[in-house]
Amino acid sequence: MLINGDCFEALQDLADSSIEAVVTDPPYGLGACTPAQVAECLQAWSSGKTWKPKGSGFMGKAWDAWVPPPELWREVLRVLKPGGARSCVCRVKNSGPYGHELEACRV
Repeated sequence: MLINGDCFEALQDLADSSIEAVVTDPPYGLGACTPAQVAECLQAWSSGKTWKPKGSGFMGKAWDAWVPPPELWREVLRVLKPGGARSCVCRVKNSGPYGHELEACRV
């Protein structure tokens, strides 16, 4: 099955442990976040809080202002079958935030 849609909406419709693999190329978060905002974001995520960037990304869209939050990755882990695979394409600059998100939402 191939699902093309808003991941926050599509994942909610899937049952727990129902997917064998998730392959995604999420937004790269190429907005104009300052180092202080990045630190604020990581601190919020580390304490289980939500953080949303202000402004927009390089495409002028709010969805591209920053990388997806840990809530997304919790949903991915929820729908993955035990031993399921996830492949997340991201640029090297963003591997830190993505790695932190994935680590923060381990179940």
